[in-house]
Amino acid sequence: MKTKNTKPQPQNGSVKETFTDGALSAAGRNVYGKKTGDWKYYFRNGKLKATGKYLNGQLEGRWKWYRESGQLMQTGGFINGIQSGLWKRNR
Repeated sequence: MKTKNTKPQPQNGSVKETFTDGALSAAGRNVYGKKTGDWKYYFRNGKLKATGKYLNGQLEGRWKWYRESGQLMQTGGFINGIQSGLWKRNR
């Protein structure tokens, strides 16, 4: 069973990805077809799952992940899509 809609995304501009039921799964921007800038990911229930930035389609800088309850689960950083620095996981 597919979990996300596979509609073509714009080369430039706002992007909204959805689950197969139409619920929002992610939102951000593309530049030249690559994820860029701030992105947010969501659980099926609409609560925030993760936030962070992309640079040229790669994870960049600090990211935060949340549990479905809304509680912060972990934070960590990326440089050019590779995990970097101190990561913290909350119990």
